[in-house]
Amino acid sequence: DGGLFERLLSEEWSRDFCSLYPSYEEYKAHGLGFAALKEGVPVAGASSYTFWSEGIEIEIDTRSDCRRKGLATVCASALILECLRRGLYPSWDAHDLRSLALAEKLGYRLEMLYPLQAGLKVLRLVVVAVMVGKLQHIILLSSLRRLFRLEGLFARLEGKRLSALT
Repeated sequence: DGGLFERLLSEEWSRDFCSLYPSYEEYKAHGLGFAALKEGVPVAGASSYTFWSEGIEIEIDTRSDCRRKGLATVCASALILECLRRGLYPSWDAHDLRSLALAEKLGYRLEMLYPLQAGLKVLRLVVVAVMVGKLQHIILLSSLRRLFRLEGLFARLEGKRLSALT
């Protein structure tokens, strides 16, 4: 909702979830995301950093004091499942080893490394993780089972901690 959109923009850790959208109306029209809430306050999320006609670029983060609780996994799983339901490709560029591990846990595989540069200086290597196979057969069986278990978790958590941004 619009209030959650504004709140995510106001926090440093979550700003990139929706900072490329000039307004909530623009995000609602083109964006997609999920946030984990603790006592009504966002503590983790996965969102479309940007979009194109056939997919989104995933942005994911967890507030530092709430990490290692599976919240990023739940939010990313919800976002990926919603992308697949809508026929969108959920693109994932892993910027660190934690992101790569989560991507692989969710059925992505390493495709390539590329340098992120400022001028001639390489700042870091960025991992491009891609979904395996055609869109209909994107996720490996073990990851699919994991996602369906998480989908059951979504049903139990509905209205408690997980909130859709749109």
